[in-house]
Amino acid sequence: MPIKILFCGAGRQAVTIFHTLLQYSQQADDLSLCGIITQPDKQAGRGQQLTACPCKAFFYTCRTDIPCFQPESLREMADKILATTQPDLIVVIDYGQIISPAVLAYPKFKCLNIHHSLLPVLRGATPIPMAILQGLKQALQVVPDALLVGCQQRAETSAPSGRLVAPADLLT
Repeated sequence: MPIKILFCGAGRQAVTIFHTLLQYSQQADDLSLCGIITQPDKQAGRGQQLTACPCKAFFYTCRTDIPCFQPESLREMADKILATTQPDLIVVIDYGQIISPAVLAYPKFKCLNIHHSLLPVLRGATPIPMAILQGLKQALQVVPDALLVGCQQRAETSAPSGRLVAPADLLT
């Protein structure tokens, strides 16, 4: 039985991870994407046109039957989304909303939060360029659940030019 992943992401950084998970799930039997949670469409630009976030825009180009959720507040819709998707693992990157402890505790394999900076060293809008400029050998970190609810802990990291780990490898 495949591991069901619920993906939470909105920005450009999330697109790459979502695309990789989608490709892997289409080629492998051990993983399936059961849903995507992304930010609601927002008015943007001079004409204040309703615009999808980068992750949703990419999602719709994929023409997949994975359900897409865009809650104004994840806290209010979490029970419905979890009941619909029943994830074994939640992957979060560049999502933009606080994820409650109840959501973090739901999946069998918990929640994997991928953060594009070494917290608290590289806070700000440009963590990867700053890591390169500072000559750091690490820039990306996988953050434990506790950090999502405010606890600072040392996290597992990978090099800026490192390979993307296969989703199944993250569970071992």
